[in-house]
Amino acid sequence: TIDLRGRSLLITLGGTREALDSVRVISNNSSGKMGEMIARMAYMMGAEVHVVTTLPIHNPGYASITQVSAASEMNKAVHEKMPFCDTLFMAAAVSDFKPTQQQTQKIKRQKNLTIEFEGTEDILVSLKEKKENKLFIGFCLTSDNLIDTAKEKRIKKNLDFIIANTPDVLGKDVRSVSIIGDSIEIDLKNESVASIAYHILDVIGAYKEK
Repeated sequence: TIDLRGRSLLITLGGTREALDSVRVISNNSSGKMGEMIARMAYMMGAEVHVVTTLPIHNPGYASITQVSAASEMNKAVHEKMPFCDTLFMAAAVSDFKPTQQQTQKIKRQKNLTIEFEGTEDILVSLKEKKENKLFIGFCLTSDNLIDTAKEKRIKKNLDFIIANTPDVLGKDVRSVSIIGDSIEIDLKNESVASIAYHILDVIGAYKEK
């Protein structure tokens, strides 16, 4: 049994939404299933759980739930909650880009439309200087060179662990992922979301006990 009593976890989940105009958004297909399962299990294991989510979720007794939409809102919420938590699970699919200008009115139908985008702030990178003794777990979703890309991302973002998976896992109840740390690489093949969440929390719990 994994005992997370005395631990305070911050978990982000869902896909952020960047407004194009007064009714349209650019988003992604993140279901939030993995982040929500990690939150539920961690709570059942005794942890104090704080959630920052783009999706409405059931609250079994979490310390807090903060609902956000855009990447900038998630960034602000994470920075506000992080001082009260010892572990961050950045499971949300945060938009890499946002429109340089949000139209205040609905854009009318037209034959061609050009929208200019700019990059959003990388939340994990923005937290690097505030990491101190906290545990950071990130997620890497990519189509090419998955393991190498995940390992590079882990170093770049100063993460203790990274969970690597491909885009085909989005929304699925059965997935294949890899848990990667300094001296650990666990490949999980065709496992349920609940099983993967348990494995992740098992690794995190053991790591903090060292």
